Amino acid sequence: MTSGAAQSLVDRLYAAFNDPGILGLGGTDEDAVMQALSEAKAKNLMHEVDALYNSRYAEKELNLKDELDDELSGEDFDKAMRLYNDGMAAPQEATASGRKVAVHGTMAPRASVDVRTFFDNIIIDWENSEHKLNGDQERTDISKESWENAVWDVLDFLYNKSPFETARAILDAIKNSGKKLTIFVEEFAFVNPNSHAFPTDPATATRNGGTPEGETPGTGGGAGGGSDSVIRFTPQDWEVESSSASIKARDETLLHELFHAMRQMRGLEDEVTITAPFDTMNRGEGTDTELIVNGSSLNGEAPEKENPHREHYGTQEEFFSVVLTNIHRSEKGRAGVKRDHVGDTMLVPPMSNAANFASTWKPQLHYLCEDMPDVCRRVAGALGNFNPIFELYRLEGRYPAGAARNAPTAS
Repeated sequence: MTSGAAQSLVDRLYAAFNDPGILGLGGTDEDAVMQALSEAKAKNLMHEVDALYNSRYAEKELNLKDELDDELSGEDFDKAMRLYNDGMAAPQEATASGRKVAVHGTMAPRASVDVRTFFDNIIIDWENSEHKLNGDQERTDISKESWENAVWDVLDFLYNKSPFETARAILDAIKNSGKKLTIFVEEFAFVNPNSHAFPTDPATATRNGGTPEGETPGTGGGAGGGSDSVIRFTPQDWEVESSSASIKARDETLLHELFHAMRQMRGLEDEVTITAPFDTMNRGEGTDTELIVNGSSLNGEAPEKENPHREHYGTQEEFFSVVLTNIHRSEKGRAGVKRDHVGDTMLVPPMSNAANFASTWKPQLHYLCEDMPDVCRRVAGALGNFNPIFELYRLEGRYPAGAARNAPTAS
């Protein structure tokens, strides 16, 4: 049963989006939108307001999240999405059946956990790490205690700092994999900070008949079954997480590698080359490093003149990981998403629109969702401005008509 308070907030939001203005030219009353969203969050009514708004104006093809996207921009949009996401992340009252309210394909968030004890298959290993700077000089900028605490802090942020649906889907899959994940110090720092994930057994980390990482695509050798995984990562080499963090944020860096590790632990990796579906999007051939240093080989263009619409991922595994990390970034309310797996540039319109991205890369995203339906159904529930998994499910008609935020049906 819908409360009177929720109905009043919906009325106010609709009026704010359709404010006639002083001259009667129409527009949006941003202050009124913010006030209504703030009240919905404070009174734990965001779920109810969202559902009522979407059902009431379904015939006009309106929903609250899209209205925020269409009517607001810049700082106003960022503030509104933080209020909306925080409100949607709040725990809900149990229904008559005793189940929590389902939202956008997810269940209401669970309580925080102590990540140091909850993830009993994640080992933070300083003793067996190489504490080197660029391979030869001993690192003096970090200590055992500072490094270990920083790694746990990033894991805690990923799992316990709402909104966290993307990160929790990946970390829960790691916890339930039956395999071990070890995190070592990344020894190459400062000059070219990086992080890596690699399996202890490349054959079992790769799907049966697939090609293990580092081997020539299409040559086979994968046995499946899953492998323990290792990540090299030093939080001190990256930007501290925040709502305004760049794509060099340490939580995004670690999550990218956690996704690779999860695929390895499930025995799903496959070294398959992936190229953009249109020539105008192709950054050329070569390794990521070659493209960063030399620019695109396509038409011999220098990096500073390169077409900003081109995308290069190298392999499908990097494509998957970049997409999931971008969804996490958007879920956190940060501006923009990463362009591809080359360098540190941002995705630009029209591909920064999640629906456009999903329709362009539909075969690859469909493969991912069929490969990991449990993870992708949860990731589809991540509330943010960029979620191609959610858009893919809409394209495939896996949301009931008029209830796009309900859990997607199985394929």
